[in-house]
Amino acid sequence: MSESSSRKNNRLLKEQVEPLFNATVSGGVGNIFSACLILLFLSGSPQQQYAIVLSSTIIVLSLMRIIVSNYYLKNSPDNTKIFVHTHVLLTCLVGIVWGGYMYMQIHFNDESLRSLVFLVNAGLIAASIATLSHLMLAYLAYMVPQAAAIFYVFLNMESDYNLETAAAFVLFTLVMVSTSHRFNKRYKSELELKLKNKYLIDDLNEEVLHREQAQIELEKNKRELEIKVDERTRDLVEINSSLEKVIEKKEIAEESLQYLASHDELTGLPNRNLLVDRVGQAIKTSSRENQQMAILFLDLDRFKNINDSLGHTIGDKLLQEVSSRLYKTLRDQDTISRNGGDEFVVVLERLKDSNEAINVAKKIINTLTETFDIQSHKIHLGASIGISIYPIDGDTPMVLLRNADTAMYRAKQAGGNQLQFY
Repeated sequence: MSESSSRKNNRLLKEQVEPLFNATVSGGVGNIFSACLILLFLSGSPQQQYAIVLSSTIIVLSLMRIIVSNYYLKNSPDNTKIFVHTHVLLTCLVGIVWGGYMYMQIHFNDESLRSLVFLVNAGLIAASIATLSHLMLAYLAYMVPQAAAIFYVFLNMESDYNLETAAAFVLFTLVMVSTSHRFNKRYKSELELKLKNKYLIDDLNEEVLHREQAQIELEKNKRELEIKVDERTRDLVEINSSLEKVIEKKEIAEESLQYLASHDELTGLPNRNLLVDRVGQAIKTSSRENQQMAILFLDLDRFKNINDSLGHTIGDKLLQEVSSRLYKTLRDQDTISRNGGDEFVVVLERLKDSNEAINVAKKIINTLTETFDIQSHKIHLGASIGISIYPIDGDTPMVLLRNADTAMYRAKQAGGNQLQFY
């Protein structure tokens, strides 16, 4: 390896570990606080003596990590690799001790304390992404011992769901490692680009200096060269600025597309795609909690006549006002969706019986019967509502929606401004 390449690698390593060492204080304080907290919870339990030893070890190792990091940041020594290896070793030891906390739970049959220790370990694994992912080796050294201990405990604990729990934790670990890897990869790419631009500018400045020394008598050429360097520097700045704007526009466009894919553009309510997903989630919740849920399929009476006579602008504002009144009428946990045109769908969760759905439907009819004042127009609407109940009227989103739609048409045929069950 050439001297220039070695120098660049050392510079890259220094730039990479500086934020790692800067974050050590916050990470160390988090570990110390967690060690004290878990010691407090284990106080008075059979695990107390072990907890004192483990928490004390974590505190000492965390303080050593902070001391090593602060020394490096204040003195900027040349032997960066030694400090990095020391930091990684101490980080690994902290992870091993935390893993020991989890491994200890297999010898004590206390489900609540085991869950507490697992939550603390899982929280530390997730939180350490922000403080350790600048150096992937440091993150792996910290989380692998904990993950191995947690996985071993889940496999060997006496539970009917130990295999499922272990599998779920494996997925959690993969997500954490993947997130840390993406963070590290993005950070290294940004750092390499930054250093590359810096070395490019340094090389350009060095080139200018050599030409000035070699052609000091040619002031005209010197000025032209300086102008070219300035132009190239400005071009780099403009390119970087343009790239940032393009990336920002792309992110905004992607967010907008994602939002439009699941929401109605006019009212901002969930569209049919998101509605079907919400109904599926509500079915799972109702099945798990042994409760009912209701689908209210709502169609506005006389809306077409109002839209044709007053224009689409008034019609659009009327739809927005309808969605606003529905929001004020319903609970925060309920879902309101615009199904297209003048049709709205309401998902009511956690119902004890169908009377609750009737009360909500009557409230909706009453609030939509009140006069709408839009651009000096006094508008009177009504609402026909069809209701389907889970699990009586169906057990899938499409069946429940279809049956509620059928009930709505029955209410429409009966004169409107009323509700009908499927």
